[in-house]
Amino acid sequence: MIRTNARAVLPVYCLLTTFLMSLWSTRGSADGLFTNEFLATEDGVPVMLIPSAPFGIYLTRGMAYDAVERVLYFVAQDRFFKENRGYALSLETGEATESPLCPELPDNASIGLAFDSRRRSLYLLTPNVLCELDSTFCIQSCVPVPVPVSDVVGLAYDTEFDVFWAFFGGDPPNILRTINHDGEVLTEIDVSFALENPLTESVRGVAYDRDSGTIWVLANFGHSFLNFSRAGGLLSRVSGVPLTTSFFDVGFAWTPDILPDSHVAARAGFHRDPDEGDPSSYPSLYAPLANIFVNGSVGDSDHVVTVPVGEPIEVAIGRVDPSGSGEYVLFAYPGEASSEDLSRFTIAAARRSGVPVFPMPFTDGDITRTRLIVNATRFPALGKGIFRTGPAPTAIVRSRGVGSPRTLTLQGLFTPYVVGATVGNAIVLRIE
Repeated sequence: MIRTNARAVLPVYCLLTTFLMSLWSTRGSADGLFTNEFLATEDGVPVMLIPSAPFGIYLTRGMAYDAVERVLYFVAQDRFFKENRGYALSLETGEATESPLCPELPDNASIGLAFDSRRRSLYLLTPNVLCELDSTFCIQSCVPVPVPVSDVVGLAYDTEFDVFWAFFGGDPPNILRTINHDGEVLTEIDVSFALENPLTESVRGVAYDRDSGTIWVLANFGHSFLNFSRAGGLLSRVSGVPLTTSFFDVGFAWTPDILPDSHVAARAGFHRDPDEGDPSSYPSLYAPLANIFVNGSVGDSDHVVTVPVGEPIEVAIGRVDPSGSGEYVLFAYPGEASSEDLSRFTIAAARRSGVPVFPMPFTDGDITRTRLIVNATRFPALGKGIFRTGPAPTAIVRSRGVGSPRTLTLQGLFTPYVVGATVGNAIVLRIE
């Protein structure tokens, strides 16, 4: 486990344990990517938030993951810009530690962090130096890196070729380099061609995918996951990732095979706690959002509820924020929504809302098959629903049920505004 001379063990993360155990017990085939805000599938669907409030963190400077011990390491600056510190979060036990960097780095130092699984060591990259650390974030040795830049954007360890992949800021930007343990630059690849707008948007992190031997890049202010071959070819792009990452926030790491498939993960909904600074509210940061129920249930592990033909159906809608307005819209989609139906918000300000399981207004995709069931908002432009209700909490009841077999997927947006919303949980309703 973690060796530490940390100042404090932060027991608040013990609240993670139950959730993480249930996550692993229902794992699918999907690998994952850690960002400085959440753990997501490779399709950019959030699964678990990574809150900074217990640490008082403002900027995440670098992130690395030990897949054997299931420990997430990151370096971050506190909200008062006073110092960079190292943090270790055990996904096995839920415990976390924090340690001062020794020796200290300048407060404004840009940092890349990677975990070398062969040597079982952390490596830290600053603009001109590559250093080996122990697990308590103390420097053991350093070598110079002859790259004339003033900013480090990301670092990742390539287990197959025993090299590091690194991004530096500066001029020219968006150059992906490989570096050996002696600090020598081996290759350079310009990935600007893959950015939406290389003049204004840039790479914010890099992670190595051990399973496929490819490189993941966090780009476009954190709203895109790009996957590259070692030769620099673009293999895939996921846009509309619901991060709020600012230009300076950095944190990205890959993790193997602990997540459910993306379309199942998206059915759990995505909830950012309204009071992230309140330790008593932390459990709701991790638990799937459950505010839509069919006959009192959110469904099985795949979020499926089965109701016999002709039996009564009650769709209950709860509030996301008990102190909020309770406004919501509820949509239905024919059939069982799959990975191909996942949609992304096209309005930049709404990207942090989550990932709907099927197309909705203000998302990409064809919404002609999507039906508006309820519009309980002040915005008639969203359309007129089939049913009329007041704000949540409320319920829609069909006492005679449905007279023939069918399947549909239900999902809602809560407190929906053009600038953002909360994507509720989805339920696949099977009438058989």
